[in-house]
Amino acid sequence: MKYNIAEKIWIINFINEGKTKEHFNSFETNTSEEPLHTINFEVVESIEPLRSLNEIENGLHMYVINNVKYFDIEDDNKKVIIRGEYQGNVSTFYFLKGFEEIEKYEYILSYMRFTEIISKHYFITLHASCVTLGNHAFIITGNRTRKSFTSEWLKKYNSCELISNDKLIVKLENNMLKVYATPWSGEEIVENNQEWILKTILFLEKGFFNRFIELNTEQKIKITATDLGIMTDTLDNNYLFDFCINLVDKVDIYKYKGKIKNINDIFKKIYFN
Repeated sequence: MKYNIAEKIWIINFINEGKTKEHFNSFETNTSEEPLHTINFEVVESIEPLRSLNEIENGLHMYVINNVKYFDIEDDNKKVIIRGEYQGNVSTFYFLKGFEEIEKYEYILSYMRFTEIISKHYFITLHASCVTLGNHAFIITGNRTRKSFTSEWLKKYNSCELISNDKLIVKLENNMLKVYATPWSGEEIVENNQEWILKTILFLEKGFFNRFIELNTEQKIKITATDLGIMTDTLDNNYLFDFCINLVDKVDIYKYKGKIKNINDIFKKIYFN
């Protein structure tokens, strides 16, 4: 099946047609455009373990033969249950027959490979919540109340949409930071896969007093680099630093400490300032 994710075409062939597949429905496309990458999942009768692993990439021991990369995932008994194979613009993951967590690992491995590929095109993947208002996006991160905050936001402003409660994509383009939804959005299913302009990043922190904390440039850079869940293993350090500088330069960044009951006051601060 073809999907349009972050303005790129992907083919992802799932084994499981259950909950994981449902997250991808709104990203389906009938375009004749060639895919950027194809990700396949298959079940096989047996997987012979690899030998002489000679390269480490993103925490995985890779075995390289004729420019094809392989890796194995073993169970607690050192039995190979998953084989990964990267060849050109096709990645294939093989599950050992009888493996009981196919749906879970289709979700994990498809996202892992997606992130590795998309980062080469200067898209940044973030682990945060994100909601909209009009054509603007608001990234919410920090403590566990971020999901409660997005839920309250969507209830209060019913014309808004959820972009993600887990993973999303950001890219600098035409001097603006654009936000894209992904199918890896958490428990909630995203219904809209368009793009939005990033207006604000809000960091939530629990506290007894409800207040906004002013941040200097150094604090903003540190927070964006450490608290947004950027997958740094796939990024060049210079590009990551430049990205954080652009966030600080082009986006309003606030830190709010307290309870989220006064959501209207929070909204006024992060939207109208």
